Order: sequence, then C-alpha cells, then structure tokens
Amino acid sequence: MISAHLGPYAQLPANKAEASKAFKHIEIDEAELRHCGHFEHGLRTRFEIAKADAWILLAIFWDNMQSPIHDHESSDCGFHVIAGEAEETRYKIVKDDLVKPIATRILKPGESAKSTGESIHSLGVPKGVAGQAITLHLYCPILGYDAMGIYREVDAADEIVVKSDKIQSRR
Repeated sequence: MISAHLGPYAQLPANKAEASKAFKHIEIDEAELRHCGHFEHGLRTRFEIAKADAWILLAIFWDNMQSPIHDHESSDCGFHVIAGEAEETRYKIVKDDLVKPIATRILKPGESAKSTGESIHSLGVPKGVAGQAITLHLYCPILGYDAMGIYREVDAADEIVVKSDKIQSRR
C-alpha cells in the first residue's frame, strides 16, 4: 500500500513541518502508483493516497490538460512529478481576478516544487504537447477545493479595464 511509504506519518496527526519532512523523503514506485488511479482523456483525476489531521496526499493523473489558474487558499502544497512532464506557470495579480504570467517551468520526473497558499499558478501537461503526467501533491492544511480562488489571465480586452476603472469589461 502506498501509505506505507509515509512511515509513522501515515497514521499520526502531523503539523506542517512533519508533513514537509515526510514528503521530502517519500519514495513511491510509479508502477505501484498507477494501480491507485487512472487517466481520463482531457481531464485530471485525483486520488487520495494518505491523510492525517493536518494534511492530505493526493496522486493526480493528467491527460492532455492544464488546471485552471488558481491559488490554494491557506494551504501550502508540495508537488512531485512521478511520470511524464508537468508545466507550472506562476502568475501575479493585475487587478481583482485578473492575472498575468510571470514564470513558467517544466518539471521532469523526480523533480519537486512548492506552492504556498498565496501563490497563484496553473499546472498540467505542457501546453501544446499531447501527453500524460502523474504528480503527487501534499496539501497542508487539507485543501478545500470549493474555497480555492480561480483567476483568469489578462487579455487585450482586459488591458483596457486595468488601465482605467472608468471603462467596464464586457465579460
């Protein structure tokens, strides 16, 4: 069972520091993880691997898609690429729910990254590439999906709104 890879952290309540320590040392076999989930064309599917009072560990299977641009409310997230490649784009707020990209990176199998609660990003299979990826995510505290902020990238029409509050967007 995958949760066995977490050792004592799989059953005991853990704080952020303990969860982060466990996540840095976790080693999960790709073949074993593939038995816990599946791909669905054009979607991302989430599967709970382990959970404690302060955190949750999910496997996410990505098939030819990117997440919406989002934050993680007050939850920190560590993610690790198990298979395929994952593209992460970070954003900064321009105004209200409008954001613009500030950095993009490709993460390969074995690479990890962290996103704090106030970070805004999107993640998924690299844009313009048909493919699949599997990522492991540790959210601490447990992430409430319905409370995540969703953002949209600034486009030409939005630039007018940002430059002058007197002009209203037609969206």
